[in-house]
Amino acid sequence: MLRPIRSYSLSNVLMIIFSLIFICIIGMLSLIQYNSVASDLQGQFSDEISKTDLILNHSVSVLFEALNLYDSRYDYEMEMVLSRLSDNYVKSGNDIEQINLTGFKEEISPIFPGDVDLYVINSDNIIEKTTYDPDIYLNFNEYPEFSKSLNNIRNNSRFVADQWVDSINTPGYYRKYAYFPTPDHRYILEIGVHSDEFWQARRDVFSYEKLGSSILEINPDLLSISFFNKKLDPISELPSQDHPSINSSLTHYITIEDLNSTLISVFTHKEGQIHDTGSYLIDFQYFTIRRNITPSSSEMSVASVLVYSRDNLNRSLSTYLIIHMSITLFAVILAILFAIYISGHISRPLEQVIEDIEQIARGDYHHGIRKTGGTDIDRLGHSVELMVQKILFDIEMIQRGHEEIAAELVRRKEAEEALIIVNNKLNNLSSITRHDILNQVTCIRGYAFLAENSTDTEESVIHARHIQRISCLIEEMIAFSRDYQTIGISGSSWQNLGHVIHRAISVPFSDRISLDVSGTNILILADPLLQKVFYNLADNSLTHGGPGGERVHISFEKTETCGIIIYEDQGMGISDSDKELIFERGYGTGTGLGLFLIREILAITGMTIKENGLRGSGVRFEIHVPPTQWKEDSNN
Repeated sequence: MLRPIRSYSLSNVLMIIFSLIFICIIGMLSLIQYNSVASDLQGQFSDEISKTDLILNHSVSVLFEALNLYDSRYDYEMEMVLSRLSDNYVKSGNDIEQINLTGFKEEISPIFPGDVDLYVINSDNIIEKTTYDPDIYLNFNEYPEFSKSLNNIRNNSRFVADQWVDSINTPGYYRKYAYFPTPDHRYILEIGVHSDEFWQARRDVFSYEKLGSSILEINPDLLSISFFNKKLDPISELPSQDHPSINSSLTHYITIEDLNSTLISVFTHKEGQIHDTGSYLIDFQYFTIRRNITPSSSEMSVASVLVYSRDNLNRSLSTYLIIHMSITLFAVILAILFAIYISGHISRPLEQVIEDIEQIARGDYHHGIRKTGGTDIDRLGHSVELMVQKILFDIEMIQRGHEEIAAELVRRKEAEEALIIVNNKLNNLSSITRHDILNQVTCIRGYAFLAENSTDTEESVIHARHIQRISCLIEEMIAFSRDYQTIGISGSSWQNLGHVIHRAISVPFSDRISLDVSGTNILILADPLLQKVFYNLADNSLTHGGPGGERVHISFEKTETCGIIIYEDQGMGISDSDKELIFERGYGTGTGLGLFLIREILAITGMTIKENGLRGSGVRFEIHVPPTQWKEDSNN
């Protein structure tokens, strides 16, 4: 009775597990697909906005160029009039008070449609004289960019035409202006023309309303588009698509305070901004004339406010979400039905196979798969057995390969390091044997020849002393060759620094050196020739240190990055120019091998040495020991 219950329980468990897995997979795939669609829709929404902005930028640029061309209609007549006025100024002796602007205005009025007025702007950029009383003494310095343009006009000698612009003292009274400097560059002569017919035609043909209407037709998500000038005045009146009764006030989408503050920021920084309110995307764009071809070009900048709706995007996303949820629900029902079938026909024999596989997974690779009576399950078991056998074979081959490769790498590395050391030693030893010693032998033969042919006993004694001195040098070179040859052969070992110093200095130089040691109860991982380092340093102090060279102090300091062995004496010290050269082979008054040997011995275990003492205050050698090369000697 127990076995059927156990099988039935396993079937239920497998059914639940399979259903959950299938549901998770279908749900995950559906979620991935929905996210992909949502991402595509978001991308299309952003692309359409970018496309709209691009078309708007191009359209505004074309509109600016068209306005510049249209505004040049009366440039020729205005230049002719200002040129005549300049001639009158010259004839009056450059006295602006002698010019009758009113009479000249009556003379030229028939040339232009509508009203015409004349102005004289002094060097302070103030209107000093005019036929239009509201603008008398108007100070253009309050408009820095325009004032700068006036200074450029005054300092040149050419006619400059402006665009149709709004009057400063009479808002809504648009005029076409032009400028001409007097020959003495003291004044700027200005003419202004107003024509309701010309201005109305300009507004009707080159309309921001028409431009905005054409842009609204491009993007169905665009609800509203408005244009503003630098004074934050609207220059178009277009109704919103979703709120026809609201004419470009934008109050349904953004507060007046936020609108004005954002427009000020756009005109100040000369760049657009985007406000995302969730349901709406408010796009602020900045437009300016690309070429400052007129004095008022800087004042002709325009800002647009475009309001995009996410309603279409959200509706599409909701539709796709419903579709994917329906697909997921259908997949869940299908998964449950399929899981019931699987649990009833596969789970029982599969349980036995799983037990065998678990036994193999625990490391018993020689455990076989038992027969279940089911053809497909038995084939699965046979495949698992073949796979296990292949895994065993591959593991064995990989282990062999790893062992062989590791051993080969170790052998190659050791051989390369040994070859480098041997080559360096052979080169140096060959140089000493072949060059340095032979040179000294040549000197001996020379002094021997002189001594042999000398009749003066005292002179022969001097030659013999030279021969003895050179023989000592040869002996030192041979001793160096012996020491140098043994560097690195015996391998590094941990040595007590205090004991090494004692054997190197206290024993051989006990009666000639006053030694002071502190903090040297340290173990150093170094070549067995470490003792030779301190012996050579002490020998140099006695030989080259002069008075005070026999007083030696050795200490050990710990830093965050390394340990430092400090060797000091109170002799003459070493000049700055020799601090690096003293470690070169052959440099110095002796054989030049002592400090070179020191550096080679230290380099075997990654230690470095440098001299940083002050000339006249003794030497100071610092030996830097890597942090892994020293430790406290707790046994001593």
